[in-house]
Amino acid sequence: MSDVWKRWEGQLADNKFPLHHFLAATNHSAVFLTQLSDRAPRQAAIKFISADDPAAGQQLALWGETVVSDRVARAAMRIQAMLGHEAVLRPVIGGGRDFAVQVTPAPFGEKREPRLAADQPWPGRVTGPAPGVVYPTAREAEVTDDAGEIVTVSGRCVVSAAPARLAVPGEPPRRVTGWAGPWPLSERWRDQAAARRRARFQLLTDDGRAWLAVVQDGRWLIEAAY
Repeated sequence: MSDVWKRWEGQLADNKFPLHHFLAATNHSAVFLTQLSDRAPRQAAIKFISADDPAAGQQLALWGETVVSDRVARAAMRIQAMLGHEAVLRPVIGGGRDFAVQVTPAPFGEKREPRLAADQPWPGRVTGPAPGVVYPTAREAEVTDDAGEIVTVSGRCVVSAAPARLAVPGEPPRRVTGWAGPWPLSERWRDQAAARRRARFQLLTDDGRAWLAVVQDGRWLIEAAY
């Protein structure tokens, strides 16, 4: 659908609105960057809506799949007109074993499929409530026991000792008040170059926060925070 609308670039709408640049489209609408022919020419966004579509005037929301208000839609399109099509993104939830790959950013007003299909089984996927923060790159960390030794996980997924303290760079060390795991995860085991084995943990610290942690190649990493 986007390719069809893009062919309209350079056309004149209503004999007075030049369609300079295609910004976004849905199944029933499209938005272009145009210019108002005032004394001082100004950029603006113009939206075409199918008159036969019962969902005319609606947009995919920035959060979830509910319909966004016209006020939010106008604000988002104004930002896109000024800063570019990908200046306003919304999350498209898909599949995958890691939270970081389950979200595909999509420009506002554009319907896009997730990178990974959500209807697959994805064994090893973390279930339960989604974390509040997912780090684009996992954060290095240290998890130690009561003796100050790094907690390790054996090849049989046996923990050397109970986690007692969590240290994340840039934050004060925290006492671990509760933990669950390890949950083993083996991926791409048929490809020796790409294969990786991990053990996941959920840690609760004395400041009331919870963390999704993973042990990989002997290193502790923080993937997300609840």
